[in-house]
Amino acid sequence: MKKKYIVLISILAILAVAVAVGVNVRNKKSNPTEYSETDKEIVINVPEKEENESSEEQEEEVQAESSSVTFDESVAAVAWTTSNLNLREQPNGNGTVITVISKGTEIKKGTEENGWARVKVGNTIGYVSTQYISDTKPEEKPAPQQQSSSKVEAIPGQHRDPNNIVIVIDPGHQLRGDNNTEANGPGSNTMKARVTSGTTGVATGVAEYILNLDISLKLKEELENRGYVVHMTRSTHDVNISNKERAEYANSVNADIAVRIHANGSSNAS
Repeated sequence: MKKKYIVLISILAILAVAVAVGVNVRNKKSNPTEYSETDKEIVINVPEKEENESSEEQEEEVQAESSSVTFDESVAAVAWTTSNLNLREQPNGNGTVITVISKGTEIKKGTEENGWARVKVGNTIGYVSTQYISDTKPEEKPAPQQQSSSKVEAIPGQHRDPNNIVIVIDPGHQLRGDNNTEANGPGSNTMKARVTSGTTGVATGVAEYILNLDISLKLKEELENRGYVVHMTRSTHDVNISNKERAEYANSVNADIAVRIHANGSSNAS
């Protein structure tokens, strides 16, 4: 009889343990929010890996961009500009102008293609037309010699004392045009722009206002060497002087003659 009670108690104890284990398993399955520390690490590590890959891609893009603006100075040759010309971002006449390089500037010349050379001026890299650069350094210009003659032929067939002649030189245009209007002439009712921006060289890309001033300075030097008194309406680019004001200036210095320097352009390529 005692043995029967012992076996029955043992069976009940085993059943109690089994029920307790079953309840615990069901509770874990019914609570999906519980996860191990290992699971946490997996969830956290995945976005970190994606961020690292994205960072590497960004670094590669930056390196690719920086390599496109490099200039190999080890194979570059020294050259000089033979005129004022534009330094452009692209190797063609429509490329964006970075800056204007003065005549006689020393540059570093790299590769050439289709009439354009990749160059470096200071720390700036760009393209210039090969027509206006030379591998030979320009010779120093000798000092001008004063002419001994006190009289020159100012006007064909006439001899006049240059010391009594005043000349005004007007380099046409300026850095920026002015579209405000003024009278076309004394007493005129026709209105026009105060001063236009001018044209641009097809091959060199040099703006007309730059070329006009270069020529005017050369003319001024030559006339002064011959004994004339010379005045200029402008000696820099960043001015705003209208056509009327240029004429008034010539009158104000009692000019015998006013010479306007221009370089006209045409939209017709032929």
